[in-house]
Amino acid sequence: MSKRERRSFNAEFKLQVVQMIREQGLSVGDVCRDMQLGETAVRRWLAQVSLACHAQSGPHPGRLHQPSLEICAGLSEAGVKPKSAWR
Repeated sequence: MSKRERRSFNAEFKLQVVQMIREQGLSVGDVCRDMQLGETAVRRWLAQVSLACHAQSGPHPGRLHQPSLEICAGLSEAGVKPKSAWR
C-alpha cells in the first residue's frame, strides 16, 4: 500500500471553499466531490470560520488559529455573515 502525501491548503483556498458553500449554497458533499477534498476537513474549516468570527471580539481572540482569523477577515470583507458551525 502506497502512502498518500498529506496535502496542505493556504487560508485563501480555504476561504474560497467556505465561500462556495456559504454564498453559492452548494452542499459540503458536492464541493468535496468536485474538488477532491475530505468532508471532515471542509467541515472543520467551516467550524473554524464560525468560531473565529464569533470569538474575534471575545475575551481571548489571540488563542485562535491564525488561518481561521485570516479566513474570517476575508469573509467579513466579502460581506459574508457567519453562521453557527452546528447548523
